[in-house]
Amino acid sequence: MLSLEYMQMLREKLRSVPISELCLPEEMKLVWLQFGSTEDPTFEVYSGLHSHAFCEVQMSLFGEFSYADGNQPIRICNGQGLLIAPGAAHRYIHLDTDYLKCSLAFSVEIGSDLYQRLTMQKFRRFDICNRLTSALDAVLKGLKEDLSSKTILEQGISQAVEVILKQIGIPLSEKAAQPVPEDERVA
Repeated sequence: MLSLEYMQMLREKLRSVPISELCLPEEMKLVWLQFGSTEDPTFEVYSGLHSHAFCEVQMSLFGEFSYADGNQPIRICNGQGLLIAPGAAHRYIHLDTDYLKCSLAFSVEIGSDLYQRLTMQKFRRFDICNRLTSALDAVLKGLKEDLSSKTILEQGISQAVEVILKQIGIPLSEKAAQPVPEDERVA
């Protein structure tokens, strides 16, 4: 698991990244990218019922946490993720367990084909596969460096978003339409 000091360093580096300038595929815009842990007292998660006009993705890198659609809890365990569609009302539910998570949010053009496909289902679980782990590792590498390597960060985030969408059955291209093989999924 990542140390508290490392998590805080990542958060500081992320504050210096011009998130809105990062290029993502399909005219997507990155809204946020965060790494957080129960061990970090500066990491806050909003727990009130809310919704927004962008996609939110929560991934468990260690441990578990829950979100809810109204009163129905959705537990996210180690190696799983949850994509929350634009407009879906949700809230974080605190569990008395330790976790390390990666959270990202991206917007797409309202009315676009991708937006329509994303909003067909409010919540979609997915497994964190090896390709997604590699993409997140690239993001961490880009953050650890002096950020003169904005390209590494962009490629890592873009690849992560593409893999997540592919995992939930919304490929960005015909080439990406092949399912992730079972042997590439993380248990």
